[in-house]
Formats: sequence, structure tokens, C-alpha cells
Amino acid sequence: MKLVKRFLIFLLIPFSLISFTGCKNSSDWNAIQQGKELKIAILVPSADYEEKSSFMAGIKLATEDVKGKGYKVSYKTFSDDDSYEKGVALAREIIKNDEYQMAFSFQNMDTFDTVAKIFEEANKPLFSIEGADDATMNRSNRYVFNLQTTAENFGKAAGKFAVGKGYKKIAVAHSENSFEYNFIEGFNDAVDEDNTVKVVDITAGPYKEQDFEGIFSRWSALGTDAVVLSFADLNWAMKLMSLIKSKNPNMAIIADPYFNNKSYYKGYEKYVEGMVMPSNYPTSTSIKLKTFYEEHKTSLKVPSVPLAAQGFDLVNMIVLKMQNNSTVLEFVNSMKANEGYEGIASLKFNAKGNLESEPNLLVVRNSELEEIEIK
Repeated sequence: MKLVKRFLIFLLIPFSLISFTGCKNSSDWNAIQQGKELKIAILVPSADYEEKSSFMAGIKLATEDVKGKGYKVSYKTFSDDDSYEKGVALAREIIKNDEYQMAFSFQNMDTFDTVAKIFEEANKPLFSIEGADDATMNRSNRYVFNLQTTAENFGKAAGKFAVGKGYKKIAVAHSENSFEYNFIEGFNDAVDEDNTVKVVDITAGPYKEQDFEGIFSRWSALGTDAVVLSFADLNWAMKLMSLIKSKNPNMAIIADPYFNNKSYYKGYEKYVEGMVMPSNYPTSTSIKLKTFYEEHKTSLKVPSVPLAAQGFDLVNMIVLKMQNNSTVLEFVNSMKANEGYEGIASLKFNAKGNLESEPNLLVVRNSELEEIEIK
């Protein structure tokens, strides 16, 4: 996931923002109960993002599905061009616009952190599709949801895998943002539970090829048999992986969930082979998922059927909860109810708004991603 530095960190959210919103705590908000069209604003990083997203394919299918049940749902995408400033400005526009009852966001974590504050203060539901910083979700949010688990849980899943594989000496290389730090913290927590495994080196970087030799020499001297990578810049991460594998083809690579992006593998196929990472979406070989694919295989020409199923489930869950709850506050509370939603992939949010699920693990085999079990 590309992360954009926040240059306008001093930017304040006007207190008067709340007065703009039409998302007030009354039944007027509920388009589904009123027999009107539920309109969702979707914040994306680029204009052509919709055509590349498995999740969006699921949303499209869901709008047709609920239409057959008598409910109208539509969406409109808004591109921020990977700009923090534009992303925040778009969020303010959507808050002011009573036409949209809620929003989905594919924005990077830095932009989403501020956008989440804006929506929370305006009492308007917001769903992060591509993940949110743990610090964002640890705030007292009622109206903000994260379609992924926490970075720390991702790290714990990766750590459990490392322990199960019997790696003895592990090095960690990362870039320096809060997601990476939380991911590594979770990894360390899992590894610390087993005294046969040791993290022998943790380093920020390397960020350029000329710095790699010294770091790799240190890893070799320490007897490292696995390297954990967590980098915001996936272009550099692929290059770094190729450098590692060129030096030691047998070195095991464990990565964070954002390495689950096959578009970056081109040209690095032999280096990514065998790389293991937590999945940043629910994966399953369930009968439900197979049936979902069979029913929609002509339209599901997407990289990830499970991710499409998650998009399909989210829209259906929202419509169901809006049927049974009149106000926006009742709605968000119901979205976090213990029963969750039993759809194709199944969704359940905890009190903080994070998806409550244990991450699955993926391995790269022949440039494809296959699910594996945590031993």
C-alpha cells in the first residue's frame, strides 16, 4: 500500500463541521426504511481504481442482489489522486452532502486517519476497505469501521507461522511508519512465546541498494534463516527481496499483508516464489464461496473472489442493518453487534470497529496466491 506523507499535519478540522452534516441522529437519515435510494460515496486513490478492484466487483453484484429484494443502492467514486490534501477536501464535501448516507474509503492510512476524524465528528458512517492504522481505530470511534483486522494481529499471524516452521534466527527489515511498528510488535509477541526462536536483528531500512550489503553481511554472520519484510514502498520491497534471494536463494521471506499485490510481482517472479504473508482479506475454501463464484463467474473476472465476496457481504449487511434500525446511531451500534453477519465470507466488527477475524496466510506459488494454514 502506498503511503503519502502528511505535509499539512497542522491542518485543523473545523468545529463547525458538524453543523454541515445531514447525517443527524434521526430516522430521516435512513433511506432504506423510507423506500429511497441508499447512496454511498467511495473515496479512491485514482480515477481508474474501480476497474481494478475485486472488492468493487462485489459491491456491483450486491447492488443488483438487493435490488431483487426491493432495495435501491448506488455509489459514486471520488478520486483523490493519492493526494492527502485533496482526500481531506473530498471528505468535507461528502460530509456536507446529504445525498450520501455513508462512505467507503480505499485511501492510504495517512489520509484515512484525518478523514476518519472528520466523519466521526460528523456522525457519518465510514468504512476503510484497505485497512486503517491501529492508532486510528484505537480512538473512541462510533462511526468508523475497518474491513481488516489490526496490524498487530497481522504480525501475530506471521509470527505463529515462523514458529510453526521452526525458523531459529529471524531478521526484520521495515520502513518507519506506525503500521510497520505495530506489525513487528505483533510478530515479536508471537515469537516471544517460543524460546526456540529468536529475532536476531531489527533494522529500519535498507532504503537503497548501496546500504544492503552491510546489512546482509550482518544477517549472514548472525546465521539468519528467515527475514521479515514490512515496507510501504512495494517497488523497493520487490527490489530488496531480489537482492536477498540473489545472495541466499534459501532465505525464507515473510512479509506484511500489503505484499498481497500481484501487480508488483512482474519481473520478480523467481524471487517472490515461496513468500508467505497474512491475507488482508478473509480467505476461504467454503462451499458458500465456491457457490458464489459459480453463480457469478461470468462477471467475476477479478484477482480475488474472496475479496469480492467481502464487498458483496458488506453491502448486504448494511442494507439488513438499516432495515432493522432507524437512526444512524442505532445502525452503527447494530453493525457492531455480537451476531455479525453470516454471508459468503461472513463479517463481524468488534467494539472498536475492526473486523473481528484471525488472518489467514497466503503463499506465492507460480506467481499465484494460495491459502495455507497456520500450524
